[in-house]
Amino acid sequence: MLRPATAQELNDHLSRLNTDAINREWLAVEVAQSPEAATHLVGSVMVQPDWI
Repeated sequence: MLRPATAQELNDHLSRLNTDAINREWLAVEVAQSPEAATHLVGSVMVQPDWI
């Protein structure tokens, strides 16, 4: 199950976006490369039908 972002995480990301320290595309890449996202992906694949 995905968890919602914390207020601190949202504030940090919004601050970086507002100061042009990062754009939306790179923010998406950073989020997708996080260990938390990788764990969710592996768990999602494992619950698919016919998982071996």
